[in-house]
Amino acid sequence: MRLAVRNNREDGAGLVENRRGPWGELVTEMLAAGGATLLLDQLSKRWVTRRGTDRAERPTPLLIVERTPHRGAAYRRFSSRAMFALLWLAALVAVVTLHRAAGWFASPVALVGLGVALGGAAGNLVDMVRLRYIVDFIGVRGIGVGNLADVAIIAGLATAFWPGG
Repeated sequence: MRLAVRNNREDGAGLVENRRGPWGELVTEMLAAGGATLLLDQLSKRWVTRRGTDRAERPTPLLIVERTPHRGAAYRRFSSRAMFALLWLAALVAVVTLHRAAGWFASPVALVGLGVALGGAAGNLVDMVRLRYIVDFIGVRGIGVGNLADVAIIAGLATAFWPGG
């Protein structure tokens, strides 16, 4: 099976041989990065919750660690949570389809970045579905409060869309 995808071995005719199986090694790596991000996010939220850090700790002058539940009205409605889950699934399908069919996100770095971003989004989605709020605990003075999932979403997308990434 041959696909015109830029991230695999190029043959003499300028076509690229897809030698990575039905999902592709790179897509598998993307999903592994997302799974690892989801796991780290959930473990960090569990650690903060069990630790009882409702009191603020200031490891640096700019950084505050304090458990702050983000309770949006949409998180309590089943229809909203279902919509967020469908949007996440649509994003995953779009990334895999764009990569496999059109050669987008051809570099391993870009796919891992997308995996990290999707894993972060999944971490917040798990909170919405399970708790009906998002556990935030990382405060940066002048910016707001978030969590590892938020950092992963921003860093992952920046990595995926970085020129040459």
